Amino acid sequence: MGKEVEFYLEPRSVPTEAAEAVCKRFWEEAHPKPLSPYNTVRGLVRRCLEAGYEEDEIIAALHSTDAYTMAALEYTLRSSRRQARNQISNAAERIMMIRQSRG
Repeated sequence: MGKEVEFYLEPRSVPTEAAEAVCKRFWEEAHPKPLSPYNTVRGLVRRCLEAGYEEDEIIAALHSTDAYTMAALEYTLRSSRRQARNQISNAAERIMMIRQSRG
């Protein structure tokens, strides 16, 4: 006989209820509704929450993504964070330039 193989699945770090609440909020706001099934979108939301994204970030990304796949959603989330960092960086540079011109 062959060897016995054990499988181990890590427990979910985000409860399904948390993903359900975010998904429901998005679903109520979405118009037109996504063609992807609700459960698929909820699974994407759960994975995003597990990765550490904030609820508002996820909802904004769901509204602006071109496809309801993990790759498309991750791209949208990362792009929005990068844009936010760039805006903060640009503002900081402007503040430094103003301080130098006054000084």
